[in-house]
Amino acid sequence: MTDSNTPPAIAPAEARAIVAIGTLAALADGSHDPDERAQLNTAARALGLDDAESIIARATRGELTPGTVAADLTTPAARQLAYDTAVAICQANGWRNPSESAFLRELAVTLGADTAPAARAAAPDLEAVSTVAASGPDSNTTSGAAAPSVLDQHILDQAI
Repeated sequence: MTDSNTPPAIAPAEARAIVAIGTLAALADGSHDPDERAQLNTAARALGLDDAESIIARATRGELTPGTVAADLTTPAARQLAYDTAVAICQANGWRNPSESAFLRELAVTLGADTAPAARAAAPDLEAVSTVAASGPDSNTTSGAAAPSVLDQHILDQAI
């Protein structure tokens, strides 16, 4: 008998698919920064994978896509975990860029994932951006004003 607080076990094929999707999320913006790599390695360890490097290499070479690995995610819980892992990896460096946001939107559709938990998790970031924007110009900028297009894009990306 399992404890009601214990998450269901993830099958090895599902764990490999989650790591592949996480790798694709890390590469969505064309780079794989150290924070994303650390988050990906943490996810692989948490999933109990010993062969994560081979999965990461296959995804990096373009051999895997969200569509091809989605078939290995046989439960709604695994699909949601894959999406949530991708969100965590995209936000590992503290923010999401437009390429990562677009990847996550497409991934949510592919997986049929619930985006509400990720949106709630991003809400504090949106509040922090709003607070900074409301506090006035940044004394470190040469013009005395924040670049509105950058701030607007960040707000839109976090509002997904």
